Amino acid sequence: MSHCESCGKENPNTDDGYTTCCNELVCDGRQDSKFHHEESNEYVFACCWVKADTEWENKYGHFAPNGSCKV
Repeated sequence: MSHCESCGKENPNTDDGYTTCCNELVCDGRQDSKFHHEESNEYVFACCWVKADTEWENKYGHFAPNGSCKV
């Protein structure tokens, strides 16, 4: 697989298995992880950071705050 199904962006250098869009292992959109910001106690579930930002914006009206982490 040479693209991230979460955002559809392609990485021409797929030898390392990473995409340029989410800097995660190539994502098939099927496995969700929790993305959390401890200070605000905001969280979303998504398959990669690109999707997490989209989910964060939909749920809270802004992108993931600085200091957010994947747990």
